[in-house]
Amino acid sequence: MSQNLSQEQNLEEFFKQKKEQSGITTISGERYMLVRSESISFDFVSMVCEIYGEDRIGEACKVAQGLIFDYAHALGISDAQFFRKKIPKLDNGGLLSSCFLHGMQMGLSTATIKGESVLSSDKSFFLQYSQHDSCESDPWVQSKKKAPSPVCFWSGAYYSGWCEEIFGVPLVAVELSCLACGDKEDSCVIAHKDEIARLSKPLSSGRNIDVPAFFGRKELEEQLKKKSEEAALLNEFMLDREVKMTELKQEIARLNTRLGIPIE
Repeated sequence: MSQNLSQEQNLEEFFKQKKEQSGITTISGERYMLVRSESISFDFVSMVCEIYGEDRIGEACKVAQGLIFDYAHALGISDAQFFRKKIPKLDNGGLLSSCFLHGMQMGLSTATIKGESVLSSDKSFFLQYSQHDSCESDPWVQSKKKAPSPVCFWSGAYYSGWCEEIFGVPLVAVELSCLACGDKEDSCVIAHKDEIARLSKPLSSGRNIDVPAFFGRKELEEQLKKKSEEAALLNEFMLDREVKMTELKQEIARLNTRLGIPIE
């Protein structure tokens, strides 16, 4: 029996141990909860768009994406840490399989890895996948409404957070195509945050690729912090310069007094 098959059986065994009693659902002793998928995708984005108004739909979608991405990305990291401890036999390949298997069991989607992947612990990391039965795009398709931009950022954030924990590099996911936008499939890419735009552009069919707001805010915070530190140093320099100028003027005045030179 191959190692990969053995690892998959370990994962399947974990999910088989499911119990439901008095409103409490547990899987292998871990408590889980049900969430109506439409509420975290179609309804949530629609609510944010309503708050921002029709003339700011694009901005509203980015805000919704940022809020969902932060939370789901952190969940992915946490769950990867849990499975690493729960099933110590899993290697990185097994943990990657468990990522998509867990996503399927949660009802996020059924994911299939596409093309050539580079599963490395550096900036060259690259993983492209398509997903079926997405809990995020399906509500849009069912409503017969077309989303202004891809909507599967919960699953992308979750999977990229999980992979980030496995491979130890900061990763992010972007959606190349989305059924909610009228595309033929839900297709996504996970890559290093500094390389995601470059690596995904040739696959995007001309669509603008927006890096999730989590990293945009983080970079903005770092820039603001740097500017704040520079301003503090400049302020310190100016204060020190002022003190030294005052001391110099006082020394000149004392010297003039000793030499009998009138002070104007």
